[in-house]
Amino acid sequence: MTVEKSDIAAVETATPISSAISPSVRSCSVIGQSNSIYSSGYFGNLMRRGGIRLAVSGRLGGSPSVIGPFFGADGRIFDAEYVFVDCSVIDSNATTWHGWDHCDVLSWIDWIGHSARLRHCEPIFIVIPNALSVSAPNSILSIYEEIIYRNKYYYLDAREIFKKISESDGIAMDALFRDPVHPGDRVSNEIANCLTSFLANHRREDDVLVRVQAAIRNFSRINLWNCAGHGTTQVNRSTSLIDFEGISFDEQAKLTVPTGTCRRLHAIMVNACKSRANLVIRGKQQITKGLVLQPNNDSARCENRLIPVRSNISDHDGVIELAIGATDATLSEPTYGLRPFARDERAILEVSDLLIETGTTVHDYDAFVAKGSNNIMDIIK
Repeated sequence: MTVEKSDIAAVETATPISSAISPSVRSCSVIGQSNSIYSSGYFGNLMRRGGIRLAVSGRLGGSPSVIGPFFGADGRIFDAEYVFVDCSVIDSNATTWHGWDHCDVLSWIDWIGHSARLRHCEPIFIVIPNALSVSAPNSILSIYEEIIYRNKYYYLDAREIFKKISESDGIAMDALFRDPVHPGDRVSNEIANCLTSFLANHRREDDVLVRVQAAIRNFSRINLWNCAGHGTTQVNRSTSLIDFEGISFDEQAKLTVPTGTCRRLHAIMVNACKSRANLVIRGKQQITKGLVLQPNNDSARCENRLIPVRSNISDHDGVIELAIGATDATLSEPTYGLRPFARDERAILEVSDLLIETGTTVHDYDAFVAKGSNNIMDIIK
């Protein structure tokens, strides 16, 4: 949430401040979904060109922009000059999957932008549409546009690249996708071209310094490894992206998680390969969350997925309780990727972390913003 009296546009005439930072190798982090993961995506393309040092990676497929607070709660993801923010493809499906909503997306991406700048890391928003939103209005992408405009974040809107290639070569824009959520090689390569050109030429002394005031939510990531209780066992798994250290629940499992002050539970990290249960979550409020999920790879042993919780769950006397619910329980809210229980299927669930919001702090901080256009496509012309 941006405090309105700190309107960046109103102070854009601030005096430019020189900086000695002009490295030959740029230090970058990434908060991203599958387009930042698979080797032929824009990010793999970008890394193969050299000139970029990956500082910290926060990448996770099949999960919305709540991955920003999840990977960024301790601040390390912002220990770089730039952080690429590539979350829009999954976010833009909110109105279809109903696993999260517009207010959630706004709060998560607003948090990413302000948290990065607060730590002197410049966010670069890479807005990648899915095949449905490449040429049609999308309310989630409109939220991205508003956040970017209000705070003058640097951004690259891949819809401009789709349109440019489509018009020059007479190819339908949806034909430039590998599948409904992944741009094909040509678009991914062009995104990498644009980012390479921007990073090679961007100089901090070309920006202007402004004063920003923002109310920033405080997030905390609670690992469950040391919370083993009745009917649970510790599990330790590893993938190429993230380690999974958590708890396996059986059908009689009950777990008490010390949270301290929890204003709201935002998300649960599960292993989608071992997520076949309805989970009862009890704080001051109680819900039953469907977590019978279909993994993307049936042969995998671990597939981390961060599942948003839409209901307003806060702590009860500093704890949140988790328990396996009945297979025929009435569910309290939608879950992305939910499937029905199979006949005679035994409930099992692996959970590693909870992401909670503990409060809000108002920060006053200095930030560099673009002196002119913040659209990378315009800047590199």
